[in-house]
Amino acid sequence: MSDQVAPIKITRDGAVAIVVLDRPAAGNAIDVATARALLEAAVEVSCDWSVRAVLIASDGRLFSAGGDLNGFASAAARFRN
Repeated sequence: MSDQVAPIKITRDGAVAIVVLDRPAAGNAIDVATARALLEAAVEVSCDWSVRAVLIASDGRLFSAGGDLNGFASAAARFRN
């Protein structure tokens, strides 16, 4: 992971799963690690029959700046070599 910490946090409030984007220094931009973590979070909450709703939130000033272009470019460069 590029941030050295998990880019996603999952908490629960009763039957509500709260998935939090946790890359505030990057404007919560989605990089490869965050995309993978979002997929894992989606699978985790979809397999938990006690979850009735999912709230997607974020830490920091921005909800999400969108795709992390630098992160995707560096990931693509690793595959080209």
